[in-house]
Amino acid sequence: MTKLCVPLTQKDTDSALAVMHSLPPEVELVEVRLDLMEKADLERLVAARDRPVIVTNRPRREGGGYGGPESVRLATLRLAAELGADFVDVESDAVADLGPLPAGVRRIVSYHNFQRTPPDLEATLRRILELEPDVAKVAVTAADAADVGPVLDLLARYAADNALIALSMGEQGLSSRVLAGKFDAFLTFAGSAAGSESAPGQLPVEQMLGMYRFPQINADTAVYGVAANPVAHSMSPAIHNAAFAACDVDAVYLPFKVTDLEAFVEAFEPHDLKGLSVTIPHKEAMLGLVDEADELAREIGAVNTVAWRDGRRLGRNTDVAAAVSAIEEAVRRAGLGALADRSVLLVGAGGAARAIAYGLRRKAA
Repeated sequence: MTKLCVPLTQKDTDSALAVMHSLPPEVELVEVRLDLMEKADLERLVAARDRPVIVTNRPRREGGGYGGPESVRLATLRLAAELGADFVDVESDAVADLGPLPAGVRRIVSYHNFQRTPPDLEATLRRILELEPDVAKVAVTAADAADVGPVLDLLARYAADNALIALSMGEQGLSSRVLAGKFDAFLTFAGSAAGSESAPGQLPVEQMLGMYRFPQINADTAVYGVAANPVAHSMSPAIHNAAFAACDVDAVYLPFKVTDLEAFVEAFEPHDLKGLSVTIPHKEAMLGLVDEADELAREIGAVNTVAWRDGRRLGRNTDVAAAVSAIEEAVRRAGLGALADRSVLLVGAGGAARAIAYGLRRKAA
């Protein structure tokens, strides 16, 4: 079962310990980020832990905050191991220099890329596995939601036989953090609160446990979401996940920031994608990607809902009924008479505007 880990990014020991001791029991691990602390009493941080602790001292070359001598950095990691840390995180290019650790201390061997998702991702993981880590970690940056696909591929192929952490950083990689439990990753990360993230794209632990119900995500959890750009403003994940929880549905609904719609769909189809809400700017492009579209979607030229059935993409348009019924209700409440008697000014020319224009024309407005 995938563990939830919170990085401690506070500047001093007392603050870090206070956060650690305030975390809910669903958080099974904490990561002490020495490279982000100004004053760290390593002995206290390890001795006062109330759950297993990972000690990390990330160098700047892999996106961390440590800029001092490499020998001092590695000596600090060795000291953490001697003090009884449960895990030590060391970069794959520094494993040999770190040397052996005391018995019982597990070694996380990691690779980070804060610029992109490299095309040779599987080869990178294989090189890490050759170093015989206790846990292998690959963290890369997603420029598009489609970049999460190769990361999920790694988990699908390797997590069953290896303790593996694989994730995409950045807003576009959010789904990889939530879906880690579906693929039996060793752990996934969440910030202790908004603004306390140790890497781009980490969700606050409250959101992971609340909106996304992370402890319930498993291999059978169905995947839904909204494909858009931008997407951070969308209320759809809050609404749909609340509905799934209320109806006890084993599913999760995610925000996908998508630039290349076709690449995204192809990347996620193998990973139990069951349905999509489609919005700006992809509604018209989605029409060309579905195997079947209803008459309304074809006439309007835009799809806002896709369901997967028996390997086929089924496109629908629900904008017409939703928008026109809302407009009719507004006209009624304003006492303006029948919509058919009104003139309408429509501002906009995208997929939603096309649907509204179609619906208003049918009402003879």
